Amino acid sequence: MNVKKFQIKGIHCTYYPADNSIGTAVICHGFASSQQSSSAIAFKQALHDIGLSVITFDFYGHGKSKGDFKQLTMSKCIDNTNDVINYIKHSFSVNKIVLLGYSYGGLIATVVAATRRDISALLLINPLSDYQEKERLLGRDSILSEWANTGTRSYTINEKQLMLAYDFFTDSQKYSSYTSLPDVKADVLLIHSEKDEMVPLYQSTKLSKLSGINLIILPNGDHRLRTIGSHQKVAELIRNFIKAHL
Repeated sequence: MNVKKFQIKGIHCTYYPADNSIGTAVICHGFASSQQSSSAIAFKQALHDIGLSVITFDFYGHGKSKGDFKQLTMSKCIDNTNDVINYIKHSFSVNKIVLLGYSYGGLIATVVAATRRDISALLLINPLSDYQEKERLLGRDSILSEWANTGTRSYTINEKQLMLAYDFFTDSQKYSSYTSLPDVKADVLLIHSEKDEMVPLYQSTKLSKLSGINLIILPNGDHRLRTIGSHQKVAELIRNFIKAHL
């Protein structure tokens, strides 16, 4: 496999071409993560195994991409995703585009798919649907108040401290899958773990009811799909969905 690495406006991308490709998949990773996370790698392999070329990339301020994480906004990540899709359409032989969003990347992918007509399939795995609602469902009202007062919020990810400006929160008010998903014309696969401790199952249940999209629940699964067999089950669901809809 002739893997290609390149940058688009400072965004680090990796292209995994497939022989006799049936389409190209673009993966949107999770918050404070990267294209090298175990989940992103597992999704890449599952998509590639069924004959899709795959593009993975790091959002602004993540992984090897440019930008200060502190200045991260959803708007920047949405722009990153659109830039990647536009680039591959003009630079590679792309017929059908599959967009996969995991966790935070699920909301980004949904907003992007809602504004485009060149996405054939949207795959949502443990997706964030509404950031502000999620924070309140997890009982973080006092943290949100302190964030508003101080202007910054501290995260500890893999023993590394990250700071995030309050602009992220104000910008997030513009985006919700609850309002975006009804505008998506692509076929949609919606999967959520039953015991997701980071993005409550409630969000995907609500999203399913509002959109009419069937929700597949992974019994006993957690957010990072660490439960034995979770990644294999997701790969099987993706494979069956792509065969039926692409």
